[in-house]
Amino acid sequence: EDREAVGKIFESRTFSNEVEKAEYINYVCDYLRKNYSYTMRPGKVPEGRNAVDYFLNESKRGYCTYFATAAAVILRCSGIPTRYCAGYVVDTSLSGTQNSDYYDNYIVMDNSAHAWVEVYIDGYGWAMVMICRRRIHRHLQKPHKVILRQMMACRNLTVL
Repeated sequence: EDREAVGKIFESRTFSNEVEKAEYINYVCDYLRKNYSYTMRPGKVPEGRNAVDYFLNESKRGYCTYFATAAAVILRCSGIPTRYCAGYVVDTSLSGTQNSDYYDNYIVMDNSAHAWVEVYIDGYGWAMVMICRRRIHRHLQKPHKVILRQMMACRNLTVL
């Protein structure tokens, strides 16, 4: 079902090297950012509908989980090992303590949640790819192209 949803927009791909893979990852991220709207109120996916298909081909509106899920499916359908990740960003500098032996309690709100994708690059390993930039804390703001360029530099390859 996901392959059909992706196939309506993205053609099947094969890659002859890691540079082509990195370029395609950049393309998918840019495409999603340019053609889909970030909103915290995307509405409900109609009952019985595939969420990826509905997001990619109809609503074109969503928050980080929509974008990350779609990116993971698109990249997987292209043969790129991908994992969907979700978690919370907590600014520990607000705790007021610098003692690493002391544990603080934090109240973590829904607006601290975030979802992203990790892709596997041969010779490098898993790398974080951020599709949504909305309200991402400063230590997560590295654009995906920079991360992919760094990965390719580790392999003595060049990303244009």
